[in-house]
Amino acid sequence: MLRILRDPIWQGIAAIVAIVAGIIAFMPKAEPCEEPIFQTVQDAQLCGSTEEIVEVSPATPKTCRRLEFGQAGYVHTQTVTQSSGWRGGGSNPTNWCNELSQSFINARSIGATAATDIVNTTEDARWTGTFGRTRQYNYGCTVRISWEPLYNERTDPVCGMNPAVTTRKILAKSCKKQIGTKEIPCT
Repeated sequence: MLRILRDPIWQGIAAIVAIVAGIIAFMPKAEPCEEPIFQTVQDAQLCGSTEEIVEVSPATPKTCRRLEFGQAGYVHTQTVTQSSGWRGGGSNPTNWCNELSQSFINARSIGATAATDIVNTTEDARWTGTFGRTRQYNYGCTVRISWEPLYNERTDPVCGMNPAVTTRKILAKSCKKQIGTKEIPCT
């Protein structure tokens, strides 16, 4: 093997290898480069926040009573029974009921919304006066008087709307946060 080392060709090859090894030894070594690693996070403290108005429940129609929903009855109803007392002829029980109803309505300032319903009528007659030649009548009437119409109740937009129920909600924004690095070859 010593003989090979003395051969000038081999000595030249050895010299070249030594020179290349020296150059490589003194060359700056390439350091690996680092690249950041990001992750998208949703965090109010890191990324900030926004405020949003959120509807909890929608607007709903109100409930009311209205003429167009139809009539359910009356708020007030009273039954009145009264006799006319003895009076001359020329009338009848229905006329007396009308007088009684009108008197009741006027005395209480009920107005045009009143409704009357004749429940019962009676008529008594007698002869009076000189020689019993005058006829008198006593009319009786039971009448039901109702006033202040009570309309059907309905939930309908025509009654108005209850407002929607809302709340304020704080929403965290999204952003990228560095969670580490990774080594990559430098270019």
